[in-house]
Amino acid sequence: MDKEVALLLNQLYPDFNQRNIEQIMPHFSVDADWPNGMTGGREVGHEAIREYWTNQWEVINSKVTPVSYRVVNDRVILEVHQLVKSMDGETLSDSVVYHTYKFADGKVARMDISEDVPAFGASAAATQA
Repeated sequence: MDKEVALLLNQLYPDFNQRNIEQIMPHFSVDADWPNGMTGGREVGHEAIREYWTNQWEVINSKVTPVSYRVVNDRVILEVHQLVKSMDGETLSDSVVYHTYKFADGKVARMDISEDVPAFGASAAATQA
């Protein structure tokens, strides 16, 4: 899991914050399963995720910064500072959330978002990001 953690911290989050979709997608499995934080439900596959992010970035300006992480079994749980602003710069949300990743063959296969530490990860020691 060390490679996966390094990928998340050093490439995927910075690329997401800079809106570099084309740099991110090769690190996702072709059938990656992603949460739709705007309207609910799930987005599956590169095109669906790309469309979701493109639409999201037209209506809000979000920045996500890893704070700490834990590795539990086959998952990486990131504690993330999430700042969401309107396109006018008004802060809509400034909070901590948890992003839980599952990898397959070194690529992101699934991500989930929760407001609390996932139960299966509560006992694992956190490491600063």
